[in-house]
Amino acid sequence: MANTIKTIKSADGDVIDCVNILKQPAFDHPLLQNHTIQMRPSSYPKRIEAKDNVRKLQQPWHLNGRCPEGTVPIHRTQKSDKKYPKGVTRPQSDSEVTKGHEYAIAWADYDKYMGGKAEINIWNPRVQAGGDFSVSQIWLMSKNIQTSIEVGWIADGYVNTGCYNLQCSGFVQVNHAIALGGTVTPISVFDGPQYKMTVSIFKASMKTNDEDLAS
Repeated sequence: MANTIKTIKSADGDVIDCVNILKQPAFDHPLLQNHTIQMRPSSYPKRIEAKDNVRKLQQPWHLNGRCPEGTVPIHRTQKSDKKYPKGVTRPQSDSEVTKGHEYAIAWADYDKYMGGKAEINIWNPRVQAGGDFSVSQIWLMSKNIQTSIEVGWIADGYVNTGCYNLQCSGFVQVNHAIALGGTVTPISVFDGPQYKMTVSIFKASMKTNDEDLAS
């Protein structure tokens, strides 16, 4: 990848390119020319700001190195990778899209939201067929459910349209430690150690249209 400062290979097959934060793909978007990166949100909603004593999320490529300050880790797409999915449609009894999908969900539907937060247990569930998948997410959806912002993990990604993370035009990353789309470790064990990640989505300010994802 152009503008790569460092490349790190992981034992699980992931290849991570450490790219100059000012040269990441988002800035190819014409509306982001001469854009000034905001490294931290202007404000955090109550109870969302990260705690200093929380253990940081780990990824296997960390064992072979880290991306330096001033860069962002970008997960290199491999030919063997499946396409990232578009979000699963919110289940409705009359929806053809949801046939073959099984859900365990909880949702809230109020007047106005500035964001949301979830603690998601990390699993790597076994799937039986090549087209099967398992996903755990937090969504923020528009009223017509055609637009959503999603944070979570997915196993055996299914083929569909849409985009995730840095594959979306104009998506800006500022964190230099986490490669979006990369493997997450450790994995929870049934009747054993449990691991989780805390994720949040929130609007940084009522005066802007900026949305922030945090983990």
